[in-house]
Order: sequence, then structure tokens, then C-alpha cells
Amino acid sequence: YDAVATSPTFTASSEVARCYSMITFLETGLAEFIKRLGFAAIPCGNDISLSVPLAIDAGLGQFGRHGLPITKEFGPQVRIAKVLTDMPLVPDEPCLKFCRSVIRFCEVCEKCAEMRPSQSIQYGKERSWAGNTISNNPGAKKWYINPETCYGFWMQNGADCSNCIRSCPYNKPNNFLHRFVLWLTQNAP
Repeated sequence: YDAVATSPTFTASSEVARCYSMITFLETGLAEFIKRLGFAAIPCGNDISLSVPLAIDAGLGQFGRHGLPITKEFGPQVRIAKVLTDMPLVPDEPCLKFCRSVIRFCEVCEKCAEMRPSQSIQYGKERSWAGNTISNNPGAKKWYINPETCYGFWMQNGADCSNCIRSCPYNKPNNFLHRFVLWLTQNAP
């Protein structure tokens, strides 16, 4: 939380790099464990499969306006570790109440779009089924971001940018006020 709060600085970038470094060890260790149980297992970085759709399909959270998963426990401050396997697993059920509340909240919030230096996040209540850039994969009803302008800002800045994560109201320390607001967004009409 504290490192990402400094975005778009090298401090925030180094925290992201540290997390991805840890993910490599987690994925490899989990894949080895599964293999020793007698099942196939392939650790996957971001080059093998798309993390965000898999996280959403796995029931971990809901797409936010910023194109990232928002989870009940950690908000948008998540990095996804993936292992493809033929091991039989019991699927998780998404918390539909939470997912609907994220969509309702993102429809009116727009903080991530306002705080994005590259203007890569769209404004407006309406989500669509297709993005408007070559990097967007159509087929999910969501707010599509513009990865080209986002990455262009990274190059211009010389470091990653996590302003969309930093500014997201779901990205707050887990205290009473945050839990109350989370409850309110899920239960208010």
C-alpha cells in the first residue's frame, strides 16, 4: 500500500517488480508440488495467459474501470500467479453481491480515469463488449483501457505508473471505516 501510494515513482515500480519476482517463486513451487502429486502443471507468467480474465473467471473479483481485478480482500492491489494443471479442483463461486457493487461503484466513481496521466481509462457509465485498440481482447462487458497510451506514459516517465491503483477507493488499508464503506456499497440500494 505505502509503496504504490508514491506512484508514478521508482519506489512504486520497485514494489511491483518485487511482487512479480515473488510470483515466479510461488508459481514454480506450486507447479512442482502439483507435479509431485502426479498431475501436469505449468507455471504461467504474463506471457502465457491473460491474468485478469483468469482471475475474474476464478471468482477472485470483478473488473474495475481501470481494467484490473478488484478483490474484496485487497481491492486492486493484487498480482496474479497462475498454474495450468489437469489436477481436479473444486471451482470457487464469485461473490456476486460484491461484483455487482463494484460495477455500480465504478459507474459513478471515475477517480482512476481522472488520476491517469495518459488518459488511458475511459469515462462514462457505459461498458462495452469490445475495446478500441489492437491490444484489447473483445468478449467481456467492461470498461476497456488504452494500453498503448498507458505504456507510452511509462516510457515517457521512465517508470511504471500505478496511479489507477493508488487512486482507487477500494485500495485502502483494512480498517473499520474501509470495511463499513465496503459493506455500505454492497448493501445500499
